Amino acid sequence: MLIWGGWDGQTPLDSGAIYFPISNTWKAITTTGGTGAPSRRTEHTAVWTGPGTETWRNKMLVWGGTWPGIEYYNDGKIYDPLTDTWSDMKNATVSESWIEGYDQFGNPVWSFYGPMSVSNRAYHTAIWSSTTNEMLIWGGWNGVSFLNTGAKYSPGGDSWDAIADPLAASLGGCSGSIPSARSGHTVVWSGGGMVMWGGQQFASYLGDYWTYNPLGTWPNPNNDSATGWESVTYTGTAPIARTEHTIVLWSDGPETKLIIWGGRNGINSTNYLNSGGLYNMFYAQWFAVSEDNAPSGRVGHTATWTGTKMVVWGGTNGTIYFNDGGKYNPTTASWAPVLPPQPIPIEPRMRHTAVWTGSVAENATGEMIVFGGQDFNQEYNNGGKYNPNGDIWSAISLRDAPISRTQHTAIWTGTVSNQMVIWGGYYRVGNLYLNSGGVYSPTSNTWVKMSELNAPSGRSNHTACWAPDRKEMLVWGGWDGSGWLDTGRQYYPITDTWNTTVITTTSAPAARTNHTAVWTGTQMIIWGGLNANNMPLDTGGRYTPSTDSWADTAIGGDVPISRAWHTAICRSDWPYDMIIWGGATNTDPNQAISSSNYKTLNSGALYSPLSNTWLALPTINAPASRTNHTAVWTQNWGTPVMIVWGGWDGNNYLNTGGKYNPANLTWSLIDSPPDFSSPPDFTGPPDGVPDFLGRVYHSSFWTGTEMIIFGGAVFGGPPPFGIPIGYTNTSAKYRP
Repeated sequence: MLIWGGWDGQTPLDSGAIYFPISNTWKAITTTGGTGAPSRRTEHTAVWTGPGTETWRNKMLVWGGTWPGIEYYNDGKIYDPLTDTWSDMKNATVSESWIEGYDQFGNPVWSFYGPMSVSNRAYHTAIWSSTTNEMLIWGGWNGVSFLNTGAKYSPGGDSWDAIADPLAASLGGCSGSIPSARSGHTVVWSGGGMVMWGGQQFASYLGDYWTYNPLGTWPNPNNDSATGWESVTYTGTAPIARTEHTIVLWSDGPETKLIIWGGRNGINSTNYLNSGGLYNMFYAQWFAVSEDNAPSGRVGHTATWTGTKMVVWGGTNGTIYFNDGGKYNPTTASWAPVLPPQPIPIEPRMRHTAVWTGSVAENATGEMIVFGGQDFNQEYNNGGKYNPNGDIWSAISLRDAPISRTQHTAIWTGTVSNQMVIWGGYYRVGNLYLNSGGVYSPTSNTWVKMSELNAPSGRSNHTACWAPDRKEMLVWGGWDGSGWLDTGRQYYPITDTWNTTVITTTSAPAARTNHTAVWTGTQMIIWGGLNANNMPLDTGGRYTPSTDSWADTAIGGDVPISRAWHTAICRSDWPYDMIIWGGATNTDPNQAISSSNYKTLNSGALYSPLSNTWLALPTINAPASRTNHTAVWTQNWGTPVMIVWGGWDGNNYLNTGGKYNPANLTWSLIDSPPDFSSPPDFTGPPDGVPDFLGRVYHSSFWTGTEMIIFGGAVFGGPPPFGIPIGYTNTSAKYRP
């Protein structure tokens, strides 16, 4: 594959490269070999002369284009990849030209002109005629006008001729029209002729169908002996008028078919199209292309034919640049997604979410799915899937993914539907607190937008937990940009519906953020966090969905001291027990928590909802006090344990941790990873050999055999009050 020229966002280019798919390598194209490369340009065309023994075969012909705002070109060059050299192409001057005009009575006539330069232009089309061994140029824009002229270049004779109507010329009159002037149209070669469809002329978008036959052998269903240009009539409903679309063509037995797809019919976001049409040239009939599961509307994409499917990829909708696409099967009239390139770097980030897709059994298979988060400048709506068995990262589709966000929630539905549900969060552009989300299916690598009907108000720093027996996600609490919340609702991913009634606020815990929530099997337990005065809390509540009722958690005995940014896990060996550990509180209990009134903790307690009692965790041999760490539960290595890792201790970012055994009430420490001495890396892609520095706001999950740590951040002070100074996308696996 040969790439040349184009635009880098600031200036046209005069460089290129050759891609070798077998070896997956690139080689630069020279700019000086022979007569030198064409001048810098974009919106030019390039065609391949095809295989053969003639000296002009196996060459790339580059012609036309523009330096935007400065010049339009009508010159070109010939590139030989075997010798990596450029040679001149004769100036684009035709020996004769037939121009359509009108006589004194308004009748169309053809007039003959002698030698004439082919107009400078860009945004035109070029195609190789395998029957006449010529490059056919037509249409385009010259900076002032849209064009309906063209020319043919023969590399064998290094000569140009005009594209006109030879039959009309021989009769000395006009046998019909030529297409109206345009750019942004598409052409494809079939048998003995060129097929053209659509385009744009100023504010007019075109949906007409033309054929051009240079030899008179074109099998036009309207006129088998037609030569030159011929407007094609048809049955069925053609695609709506558009420009900057794509076209593919193939043979299906005796029938030749083509598909028009994508493009735009205006400049607004709603004018980018994900519709199209299939045309059967044998019967001269149009059929609609299904829009179900089609890629989002776009221009500037590519479309190729595989032999059975059309593959669409890339492009833009004027705001977003895509690295996804779709595969359309005309036999079944169905779309399937095309993934972004894999593997991909997962940008360093914090405040993302991660879920584990596997079971919690020894040697379980599954993946960790990371989504969203933020860095210094932006929130993300991308992510990746990590398979610890192969130590492999792969991309998750961006098509129909929720908008970028941070401080959202994510749950995994398990065997109920094997989906990840993303909801809520914050997007700094527009200062938006979101009540939207998406449901991701890793098996098909597809997103489905969540219904917003009856959804809770937009929020961040809330909690969500999954109740598998009830097949519902419970959302509660958080911050909506103006106040703390004590509200919530249930979402049912199987039916994509929210409960028509809110979770009752009667006897509910006080409004809060940065709290924790766990599901015990019958109840959601909310605990801790910050209230409306930014004071840490030592209270909570037990919500029972079957009765839509709240009950308080005990506040006496061994209840942990007030805190936020702690962790909470529910024991799967005894699913009614919750373990709280770590976090931060205020050193002055009469003042709101802040960077100067901030104390990290290494204490915690086990809560039994059956007896509504707390049992303090020991601090002997416990990990150092910390906040913004992670905790996971495992019972697959002989003894059930809670594993704590990472966080901030008030002075340092930690890459240490500990294991707590609730059976004998003991702690054992986890040392730093062996490669801790390697230099920190905030930019490299996940490569399985991380520079494993301490961090906060990372994610961790238990796979059944090991704990996986991913991502995170380092602040120039206590999180979240300090300024972030670095993000990491490194990862590691820990086996107890």
